[in-house]
Amino acid sequence: MLASIMKNEKYEFFYEYARASLDDELNRSSRIEEKTGKFINLLSIIVAAYSLLLRYLVPDIFPLQGVFRWSIVVAIAITYLGLLLSWGFLYKALKFVEMPRMPLDDKFITMFKNRTLPTNHYTLGITASQALKDARKANSDKLELVRMGYRGMAFSVLCLSVSLLLFLIHQGIQ
Repeated sequence: MLASIMKNEKYEFFYEYARASLDDELNRSSRIEEKTGKFINLLSIIVAAYSLLLRYLVPDIFPLQGVFRWSIVVAIAITYLGLLLSWGFLYKALKFVEMPRMPLDDKFITMFKNRTLPTNHYTLGITASQALKDARKANSDKLELVRMGYRGMAFSVLCLSVSLLLFLIHQGIQ
């Protein structure tokens, strides 16, 4: 009898631990999505501000004569390309991914009624453990896309700075 109780507690602990780990990973997914949304908002502000600024600066470089003026155009193009790539990575990270869930359908309920409590705890623990692996994989993929988007943002801000510096030099030359 005591061995049966201990066995049940062992499987109950296993299930609760696996379930808590799965819940933590699902919460992590939400935090990744929140951070991604903040990056997209920041990127949108950068694009809007840069575009507004260029609206006033770009007419000064036309007609495109000389290497220096062309270098400004190239810096602008690379900046926008980097911003677009960053946007792409971040939106891809937000793409809906079916996160694993614990079963609770009629088939599960029927099997649950026909099995012992330790067996149910063990089965649910295994299910939560597998769901945890799937959630970790999905989060890892999302996180890599966010990292790539962040790196793209950093590169774009560097290019943006270079293009603005070139504009300042151009204004100083004239």
